Amino acid sequence: MKSCNTSYVRSVERNLDLPRRQRKELLRGFQSELQERFPEPPSEETLLSELGSPEEVAQALLLGVDAEGETRRRKVKLLWTRCAAVIFGVLLVMSVGLFCYLGMTQVQRTKIIIIPSPDPSPQYSMDVEGK
Repeated sequence: MKSCNTSYVRSVERNLDLPRRQRKELLRGFQSELQERFPEPPSEETLLSELGSPEEVAQALLLGVDAEGETRRRKVKLLWTRCAAVIFGVLLVMSVGLFCYLGMTQVQRTKIIIIPSPDPSPQYSMDVEGK
């Protein structure tokens, strides 16, 4: 396909809100349809006049997509998002709890200063004989 068809197909592709695999499959069919309908590469004006704008073509292609499959895909995506949020929340609560637990059970260092008594204690002396 020439650049005119390629730019038109890319414009259609940008307007398709589908998973990549499904979008590529749909575009493959659309490109083969274009090649059958226009054996010679048409101009941009011809494509716009005969097919319509890329947005209109994308909407028409989306009508042919399995609506139930699309709904299922969105539900699965939502389920995974919720699971990830719950896992993140549990990890956050556990880390905060662990941080608090370790902060409360940590042995604190205490500095002890020994100050000599101001009045000296009496000194005893013994002589060699033990008296």
